[in-house]
Amino acid sequence: MQKRTNHALLLLMPRSSASAKINWPIVSVGGLMGGVSILSLIDDGFRLGWTVPFLKTLDQYRKAMDAIRELVQPYIEPAYRALADLIHVDLILGPNWTDVVFLMMVYLGSRLKAYVSQGKYVRSAFMFLVSAALSLTCSLFGASKSALSWPDAFQASVIPLFGFLAYDFIYAGVGATFDRRRGSSWFTEFVRHLAFSVPLLFVCTACNLFLARILVVNVGSDAYQAFILLFLMDYALISIYWAIRSFQHALRQENRDWEESVWERFQRSSATKVAIYVGGTILSAVIFMLTNAGLREAGLKAFPLSK
Repeated sequence: MQKRTNHALLLLMPRSSASAKINWPIVSVGGLMGGVSILSLIDDGFRLGWTVPFLKTLDQYRKAMDAIRELVQPYIEPAYRALADLIHVDLILGPNWTDVVFLMMVYLGSRLKAYVSQGKYVRSAFMFLVSAALSLTCSLFGASKSALSWPDAFQASVIPLFGFLAYDFIYAGVGATFDRRRGSSWFTEFVRHLAFSVPLLFVCTACNLFLARILVVNVGSDAYQAFILLFLMDYALISIYWAIRSFQHALRQENRDWEESVWERFQRSSATKVAIYVGGTILSAVIFMLTNAGLREAGLKAFPLSK
């Protein structure tokens, strides 16, 4: 009997120990850069005070992002304005949309490792282009500063989620086309693959809807601040979700090699790597903010980051 494989669980499938190793230098660099991106995004909404080490780091990061924006924004701005006029919405392009692009790419890019580890480089390249296009498009509209009310904050927060959903649709379509089980229809395979990550997006959407009103109406945050908080909450939920799914998969004996422990199976799962890449950026940001707060308590002066 042919063994059934689920392409939607490709990120959980066994692989050699060599390919299963976590590339900690890449995780560390990505985590540090992602952490600085989160700090920059938070500062854009809340204007925090930073001690000199973090002030200089953020200033250099902003200068690098400004250089990137100067290169690409002249090509993006006309299309952005044309679409805004087409849908009759007054959109104000936020200065830190590159932060959202980078953070979205950390998540979507980390999901490509399953293809790369199996030598499917054409698919990897195709899905990388899809990731880049979706991240760019969603960040431009999600990071817009035109939001005024809690419904605006909610709508802005779900734009990145729609990007993730579009990625999952394309990912499932690729899996249903090239990795279909014998005797199974394309649509059945498509739904089966899509069911792997879609529950996460529904949970995030429901949380955003519930919290957007609380943040804007009850807490008093403005809509752009609410968007930032909701986006970062969704980002944390993504890391937790992939870690849980990977651990659930590792618990099943049929998914482990002979004499392989649950922890060993969990460690070598590509889904765990997705959780680590995304969670590493959040952990870095938390450590940075705690360190900055500690330095302020120790007597170092804090200064606002110049615009």
